[in-house]
Amino acid sequence: MVITLGALLAVLLVGACSSGASPSAVLDGSSPGPATTSPSPSAQPPSASPEPPSASADPTAPPVPALPECGPAAARAVDRVVGRQLAAFATGDVRGAYALASESFRAEVDLESFVAIIESGYPEVAASASYSVAECRQPEAGVALALVSVTGRNGRTVDMVYRLVRQPGGWRVDGASTPQGVTIA
Repeated sequence: MVITLGALLAVLLVGACSSGASPSAVLDGSSPGPATTSPSPSAQPPSASPEPPSASADPTAPPVPALPECGPAAARAVDRVVGRQLAAFATGDVRGAYALASESFRAEVDLESFVAIIESGYPEVAASASYSVAECRQPEAGVALALVSVTGRNGRTVDMVYRLVRQPGGWRVDGASTPQGVTIA
């Protein structure tokens, strides 16, 4: 299995969020340290991944370095793609939402599985009322990590970490997850 730098950074970001750090703290580098977990709802963590740090992690450990912010054009494009995908779900256009997934995601997850993942695990995404992109970071060229607050028609708001990749046809969603323990009212 080949793990790209972007995938590794996404794993570190989501893992740090699941260990109790806020997504913003991870993106800006003030998180207490790295961790690993799954970067997308369909992926499983590599079997050799270390466990997330406990609350008693070494306080002298260096912080996770801040990831570079997305440039204005990339930030607008990421916002547009996330918005289009959420709008497609909200109107029942699952094929349209799936078309906004990256080629690598679609190679691993078929349409039926994609719909099942979203409907069973991400009700706010399946039926969103609104969203906002709080932060966008680019760990490497052609890869963006976005912290997105999604409010569902159920009235609940959740923070999602989206991983997007730039492809010949533009930016596409490569995965998204709800970091464990991170929910906003």
